[in-house]
Amino acid sequence: MEILLNMIPALLIAAVSILLTFWFFRNEDKKRKTELMSNYSEVVLPLRLQAYERIIMLLERISPANLIVRVQIPGMNVAQLQTELLSTIRQEFEHNISQQMYVSSELWRKVTEAKENLVKLINTSVIELKPGSPSIELIKEILESQFENDVKSTSYCIELVKKELRQLF
Repeated sequence: MEILLNMIPALLIAAVSILLTFWFFRNEDKKRKTELMSNYSEVVLPLRLQAYERIIMLLERISPANLIVRVQIPGMNVAQLQTELLSTIRQEFEHNISQQMYVSSELWRKVTEAKENLVKLINTSVIELKPGSPSIELIKEILESQFENDVKSTSYCIELVKKELRQLF
């Protein structure tokens, strides 16, 4: 009995030591998680913001009106303008393809669809035209087709980017 009474303080000290050790490691784990979140905010968040910015720039640059203004050179024919438009869209998209790492899969799918819809719009607009015709005919056809068919995939996509971006904050 006397041995048992002598062991009670030792058991209490052992229990307190175990609790303190457990508490210490739990707090250290919380500190590490806080540091990771801080590093996330300092490193990853700016990269994500830059990705959203670059996607919006991509979508603005490949919107039909902006694309035509940048690509069209006086004296071009329909075939030349079509080639330049498609080449520019492909280059813009390839230049920004790595941004998909920082946005949702659904948003990236919509961006890809917007690009494909624009390529389709250009290719269907050229069907009725002669390749050697002045490029202004293709420009008119693209803009009319976009207006008639209410093709707003780039502007719709920009709104999706903004919506997803608002969810970060």
